[in-house]
Amino acid sequence: MMLAPSAFLASAASTLQLQQSIKDLTDQSVVSVENIWTSLSGTSVPSSEARHIQKAWDRPVAVNHIDQLLSRTSSEVDKTRLLAATATHSGDWLQAAPIASVGLKLSDEAVRISRRSSA
Repeated sequence: MMLAPSAFLASAASTLQLQQSIKDLTDQSVVSVENIWTSLSGTSVPSSEARHIQKAWDRPVAVNHIDQLLSRTSSEVDKTRLLAATATHSGDWLQAAPIASVGLKLSDEAVRISRRSSA
């Protein structure tokens, strides 16, 4: 839900030329969602060259959300957990091939718990 404005805005930017060829009006829904996105991201909209790339919309929202979570943490343990979960490659272990003969297979319960705690 938090990234829905990003998806909408990237899609709207990707089809802007087609939209303009169909109608000569400014799409008020885009302006409205840009305002929502700005409040979620805490920054201005991406440059015109990057508007069609959803990652350009998603990243500022995610970074702002993580910053807000970090500012609200009340203990060092919680802050450390959040930083560990957001570290680069922190979820790479979920991509390991489940080869039981070399000990690389987790139980269904272990995978279920890890996915729930990283979501």
